[in-house]
Amino acid sequence: MEKLSFFIESNKYLLLSLLLLIGAVSCGGQVAPTSQPSVTSTDQANSMGQEEVRALVEETLKVALKEVVIDSRKEISREELSLLVEEAVGEAFPQLASESIAKMMDERPTPITKAEVEQLIQVEVASLRELLEDTSSPPATGTKPTIVFSDLNWESARLQNRIAMFIVEHGYGYPVDQISGETLTLWDNLLDGDSMVTMEVWLPNQQEAWDQAVFDGSIIPLGKSLDANWQGFVVPTYMLNQFSNFYDVRQLPERLDEFVPIGERLKKRTFEKVALVTCPIDTECYTINQSKIEAYGLENHVEVVVPSSLSALQESLERAYSNSEPWLGYMWGPSRLSEELDLTILEEPEYTEDCWATTKACAYPTAQVLVAVHPIMLSIAPELVEFLRQWDFTARRQTGTEKWMHDNDATTEEAAAFFLKTWPTVWTEWVPEEVGERVQVALAGQ
Repeated sequence: MEKLSFFIESNKYLLLSLLLLIGAVSCGGQVAPTSQPSVTSTDQANSMGQEEVRALVEETLKVALKEVVIDSRKEISREELSLLVEEAVGEAFPQLASESIAKMMDERPTPITKAEVEQLIQVEVASLRELLEDTSSPPATGTKPTIVFSDLNWESARLQNRIAMFIVEHGYGYPVDQISGETLTLWDNLLDGDSMVTMEVWLPNQQEAWDQAVFDGSIIPLGKSLDANWQGFVVPTYMLNQFSNFYDVRQLPERLDEFVPIGERLKKRTFEKVALVTCPIDTECYTINQSKIEAYGLENHVEVVVPSSLSALQESLERAYSNSEPWLGYMWGPSRLSEELDLTILEEPEYTEDCWATTKACAYPTAQVLVAVHPIMLSIAPELVEFLRQWDFTARRQTGTEKWMHDNDATTEEAAAFFLKTWPTVWTEWVPEEVGERVQVALAGQ
């Protein structure tokens, strides 16, 4: 039984994580961290109840553990293996209502099929296998692999990257690198493994691609990145102070004169179209906004302005705002700009799933922003996967750090150091104590 005790102790966390994960999907059919692809009538017929899921978990876990034991050349008897499964299941299932579940899962009910349960199991077993192999053989020698981040082109994403990269490099000893670009290109990079970590995946903007990637195991979802975000078409509120009763995006064809610059208005000039600043072409929000413009019949009333990046979009708004000029375009929050500028989100019909699946002639729903990694991270850097599972970058700290960066004309690297120095009690909760100590030493040298 000494072997059994060692095995359980060495793998206790991942065994518990596996059972918590699969147990959660059995409680109301909840899947982390978002819904699976659309469920067909066949899927409904094959959806599983709690007892069926539990039985599948026990059987699949037993087979998986046996394979791990054989592959790692550890000896364990059939009786010991049965006891191990019994203990893991018995320890995990009573804790299904714990805070761990709330942290790991999004409470979004959906039917769960046997194939989907098995896919979720496979993800966690990969972590289990890696940990067991590490405990049964001497540490590998040589340099650690370079961890490549998706460097998305807006402030919060760049800032989160620099914070995470500093911790990974100075706390865990991994070399780091980044690939810059926009949403769609960097998503493909993540699926291909050219990038290994994406700190911001926005849903529902990327919902279909996300659901498919989670379903087929092309990415590993690790939980929340930022607090829930809003998105939509906005105007500076000072425009509403000048012109009353303009709050709805569908009113645009009747209110074009209100977007004429003051100098031109004094000349009594009018315009047939107004500028609408949208997202860069290589983003999902560009496609969504185009659908909205067509659905609202605005093609003949707006001149779509496509910025080179989301940063350029923000700069466009800031310039107009500083000169009290009219401005119309896409924006999101919480962010430094949404906190500092007085903006009004133009009204749209209420969001429904049917609308979003067809015309998109409705408001953006509240966005989830999530962290995802390529599956290779489970084998080359499992400790970094666990670190990123703990990530929690709240809106107050996000906007506070962005504001400090802007006010001090600082780089994102300097802002990352500011965050790490200002909130050590926050980020040290995400990492083991010795990792935190190494990061603190590196910060002191800056």
